[in-house]
Formats: sequence, structure tokens, C-alpha cells
Amino acid sequence: MRYIRSICIGLIVLGIFFRITNIGEKIYTVDEVRGILRASGYTSQELVAEVSIGNPITAASLQMYQLPTDQRRLSDAVNALKGNPEHPPLYYLLARFCMQLFTSSTAARGLAALMGILALLSMYWLCLELFQSADIAWIGAGLMAISPFHVLLASEARQYTLWGLLATGSSAFLLRALRSNRPGPWVGYGVAVTLGLYTHLFFVWIILSQGLYVLILEKFKLTQRVWRYMATLLLCGLAFVPWVTVILGNLDRLAETTKWASRYNTGLLDRLAFWLTNIAIGFVDFNGSVGLKNPIVYLV
Repeated sequence: MRYIRSICIGLIVLGIFFRITNIGEKIYTVDEVRGILRASGYTSQELVAEVSIGNPITAASLQMYQLPTDQRRLSDAVNALKGNPEHPPLYYLLARFCMQLFTSSTAARGLAALMGILALLSMYWLCLELFQSADIAWIGAGLMAISPFHVLLASEARQYTLWGLLATGSSAFLLRALRSNRPGPWVGYGVAVTLGLYTHLFFVWIILSQGLYVLILEKFKLTQRVWRYMATLLLCGLAFVPWVTVILGNLDRLAETTKWASRYNTGLLDRLAFWLTNIAIGFVDFNGSVGLKNPIVYLV
């Protein structure tokens, strides 16, 4: 078992290297540029108005939109983020702070890489709570460290590594709370869930899966632990009310920015193929898709 730990430690070191090497030299995606734009206190409409004038645009003038300045305060960033309520503000406000601290937009990617590295610790803790085995915990952290999916996300200035950190962390807190039934772990779980909601709206699905786990564990009876779980979620919901009001006040904008998702008219087999691909790239990624109708064509 000592060899397993040594191998996993090597994988973790390799994974950390992949997450931080050349982090500022990789091409930025459109979503990264938009996120940094809002974190800097600007909106897409302002950028479009600038570049559509017809005059030559220099690289320096475009870079102005990719770094917080004295002309754009924190309130400007918050207002810009409110214009896209499908993306809660936690990661982007943290990214703004990092960019101000290091005076570089690359710091937004550094934040994502840091969250990805912390997620390895969180995965170790989650496996330890689940299986009560340090060896399995090392294996879980090692697999996550070299997962192509997690390595890729850790090099993007987006909220997904923070989401993963809070997903695994909240699950570990929940397991500890259910086992000990003490206030401390319940508070930790509540904080992690609240931060998760302010990181990504899809954290709701994690909460639902955790709630189902609690109900199954308690055999669908209203035990003390179920009551504490529901009370914790109620407090988390109240803490998330401010962003709920933002969503309700920008429903038209939300529909406009998410309508692309409804344009995919794929059949059941295609959807199954995409789901299988998404599951597979957590372990290996050949930079291709899988097809169930004609797998050979897709593989070639």
C-alpha cells in the first residue's frame, strides 16, 4: 500500500504541474474574456459600442477591458454581473480581487488553478469520509489530479474549479455532520452550500442529490438529522435570496443569454453519446466524440 501512496503522490505532483504550467500563455476562450470583462466592471454592450465605431482598435485599448482600473469600481463589476444572472458572482468577484492584487488578468486563471489544487485536498477528505481509508483517499485525489477534464478546467478563468471544490467539500461536511450530528459540521455544510449556490446555479442539483442521500440513509423518516438538514438548507436558501431577486429582476436577460441551450434538437442516442463522452473525459480524453449510431465513423 505504501507504493500506492507513492504513485498517487507522484500523480498529484504531476497534476499540479499541469494546472500551473504556462497558465498565462494558453489562448483565452470567449467565455473567459466575457467573465474577466464583467469582473473588471465592463459590459459586453460597452465593448461592442467601442469596436463598432469603425476606427482602428489597438490591442492596448482592448486590454483595457480585461483588467480592473480606478475608473471601474466594485459596484460597476456587481452591476455588470447582474446583467448575466445565470452566472452567480462569487468566483468573478474573487477573480477581480486577484487581478487587482497582482495587476494582471492572468491572476483570474491563477485563482481557478488554486481552486483546482484545493479541490484535490477536498476530494481526499471526501473519500476519507466515505470509505474511512487513507489509501482510497489517496487514489481518489490521484485520479482527480490527472483527470483531463479537471486539468482543463483548472486552466480556464471560470468558476468550475471553485464549483468542484465546494461540491466535494460540502459532501464531506455533510458526511461528517451525519456521522457526528454536531453543530460544527452542519455549519460548515451550510457555508459550503451557500457559497456553492453563489458559484453556479446548477449547485441545486448537488443539493438535491445530497438530500436524496440523507433521506435514503434515514429511511425516509423525519429524524433529527433530517430536520437539521432541512433547517440548514432553509438558512442557505435565505442567504441566497439576494441573488434570487437579481434573477427575478432580469428574467428577460436570463432568457436571452440561455436560449442557445434550447436550440439543440438532438435525438436520444446523440444525447446518450454526449453523456457518455462527458463521463469518459473525466478519465481519458482523445479529443473526439462518441457516436452510438455509427461508432466507427466517430472514432475514425
